Amino acid sequence: MDVEDSFERSYGWVVEAGVTLPVLLDRDGAAYESYAPSESGHSTSPFPLQVVVDGEGVITYLSRENLPDQVRAAIDAALEAL
Repeated sequence: MDVEDSFERSYGWVVEAGVTLPVLLDRDGAAYESYAPSESGHSTSPFPLQVVVDGEGVITYLSRENLPDQVRAAIDAALEAL
């Protein structure tokens, strides 16, 4: 998903990817901009940013690439450890 994607496009991606947890639709970009706004007013945050946190609150996976199979494996491993 991209910060400028419509609800329909975003929802389609969520369904296709099999995401079952809550997903924020940042319609006005406020959440995106809150990560690291630059002086120009545009975020300098690296997106996509994918993070998996285990049941103990430890980051077990972090990637700035869209690697669905690796993210899914990290999520599955975190869930199995619960």
